[in-house]
Amino acid sequence: MPTAQAAFQPTAEDYIHVSSVKELLEAIRPNADILIEPGFYNLTEYLQEIPDWEEWNKQHEYVQISKEFDGPELHVLGASGLRLEGASDDPAATEIVAEPRYAAVLDFTECPNLTIGCLTMGHTDTGDCTGNVLDFSDCRGILLNKVDLYGCGVYGIGCNDCAGDLTVADSLIRDCAFGPFEIYSGVGEFLFTDCIFTGSGWGGFFDYNDDSSISFVRCRFGQQESNAWFFDDYAQFEDCTWSEITQYPDYSDYEEWEPPVLDPLNVTQMPADKERINDSYWTGYAQMNPESCELRYLFGETEEDYEYAAMVFDADGSGWLSIRNETLELSWECTEEENFSLTIDDDVYTVSLFAGDSDDEGYAVWLLLYYGDKLYWFY
Repeated sequence: MPTAQAAFQPTAEDYIHVSSVKELLEAIRPNADILIEPGFYNLTEYLQEIPDWEEWNKQHEYVQISKEFDGPELHVLGASGLRLEGASDDPAATEIVAEPRYAAVLDFTECPNLTIGCLTMGHTDTGDCTGNVLDFSDCRGILLNKVDLYGCGVYGIGCNDCAGDLTVADSLIRDCAFGPFEIYSGVGEFLFTDCIFTGSGWGGFFDYNDDSSISFVRCRFGQQESNAWFFDDYAQFEDCTWSEITQYPDYSDYEEWEPPVLDPLNVTQMPADKERINDSYWTGYAQMNPESCELRYLFGETEEDYEYAAMVFDADGSGWLSIRNETLELSWECTEEENFSLTIDDDVYTVSLFAGDSDDEGYAVWLLLYYGDKLYWFY
């Protein structure tokens, strides 16, 4: 069992003291020790007051602003050895928030030996989104101590692109739609000690591989988090506390699952069924040549082959389409007997439902999106 890194305590010596968002962003650089005074820091309010983000980015080497679907996102780049700490021992005293649901509160890329402590961070809006509270890409040696991460439509912590050697100590990750963390292609140890995971929709995701491991020491798991992790065979647990188990795993269907098989020449168009569309989620299957009906599958054996696509129809007539690394809000309505229409940025697209082969190798209902000059199948 790995051991936790030594927890740190804030000290006033040799720190850069900041008390505003502007001061915080101006202070970020490699090996900077930044002490954030108690208060409420709304990153979005400050970023929206900057008249020219492109010009601002030119003047800041280690902090950049990007435009996400519903607002700005902050990126910290190449700031190795950076330390961000709240000045109070109580994480609740210093809170950093972002308003856009599709943006991380803070995104770190190539920032090894990173320390974050005594801070509360979250999203002001907890609806559907794709932005984690904290995102780490190509970062090694991450220490999170006494942090409270909350209110994300996806995950509290996201690690990808060889991020790893992460220690989270004495922290709370709560009320995130998909779970406390999402870790892809991790490297090294991922260690959680004296942490609480509660109120999230599930336990999160860890991509097991030969180069990484995950351990929990003296951690407390909420109900959904317990359902996700109690039966896990690969993670290490020591002196952990579990909630009541209400869901038992059934691995048989998952192990035998294969992608559905579509024959576009053997489907029958269905009448527009509003009840089937309400509150539904659709996964991208293939792009189709409209002349030959040849399919180019959206999933592949390698990461380079894979193209993600998904669509959600909410019952109130809203929803979103994620395709080609873009996530777009939409509105939808039933326009005629056979079709639905989608409106995205004032452009109207058509959606049709089809009944497929109901045998084991087929799939019962398919959705065809006429997206400009391209056709996409979903299931």
